[in-house]
Amino acid sequence: MNYIEASCCLDETRLSQRDYTLSLIRLACRQELLTEEGVHDIKRQLLELVAERTEAWNHGESSSVRIEQAQDFLESILFVMGVQLKAESSSDRALETLKTEPLRICFEKGMERVKRKIAISHLLQRRMGKNLFSSQNVFFRETFTAGIDGFFRLYNPEFAAHEIHITADYPLCAGRPELQGVEFIEQYLSCGEAENLFLCSFDPDRVHCLLTALTPGYDEIPMNLFEPVFLTALGLVLTDGDPESLHLTNENLRTLYRIFSGRNRDETERILRNALSGLKEACSIPKLALEYGSLCIPFLSSNVQNGVSYHSLDKIFLKMP
Repeated sequence: MNYIEASCCLDETRLSQRDYTLSLIRLACRQELLTEEGVHDIKRQLLELVAERTEAWNHGESSSVRIEQAQDFLESILFVMGVQLKAESSSDRALETLKTEPLRICFEKGMERVKRKIAISHLLQRRMGKNLFSSQNVFFRETFTAGIDGFFRLYNPEFAAHEIHITADYPLCAGRPELQGVEFIEQYLSCGEAENLFLCSFDPDRVHCLLTALTPGYDEIPMNLFEPVFLTALGLVLTDGDPESLHLTNENLRTLYRIFSGRNRDETERILRNALSGLKEACSIPKLALEYGSLCIPFLSSNVQNGVSYHSLDKIFLKMP
């Protein structure tokens, strides 16, 4: 294989976590770390893998499939390889692996990682299901039970490892993972478990009353349950209230306006992080849930700023009826 020998210095921020293999190849080409001949050799090996998938799909009886099916095989192969390449210590190391190791080996190693991720995802769902928060919201309940069951039932890592198959209707506070296949499900369940652990730290009836104050018909709306409970608890910490009560008063809200008025985003974020430290001391909340809350704070600080700007902070920090 004739590749340019060079000291790699790839910018990992320019690589797509969703389409890692292709983005790695394209970035390497732009930086002239792969020769044209080298790219052709990668294409040749990919076509060989597609041919093998085609033969396996047809049980050895035919070497032809529809173009759309062959494209699916290729996307699946690239996804599986990406799982392996992302496991390397750096993007430079991932490129070195792509340049020096036969793609078949990379694919086989990636498939083993995919199977491990399937097992981990099964574990996450079972663990979450044993203590699923008692919510009336149909999207929360159904997504983490029947919805995820549907993924496992339909998922075919041998031929369509990149497919998700389900809509995953419950919206996470951290946002929808920009991933494919089992990587999406693993990340989705990891976030879901953290949200579930946080919600389980509060009385379900109080959570129900709180969410009803936001949207009376919340039980039939695809809305995130974690965010309003999390922010209301932080608001109570900031106003010397009892976060477990989830009971903000009008006076609490006036105090919150004074705390956040005139603050820039960095200051707002710092205040929320300080409140999270206080919440950790005031309530018995699992570490995983607190770490997840910390990851969400940059996004939530923007919501708080908007609430101050539009005089709608009562839609951010909720007051029960």
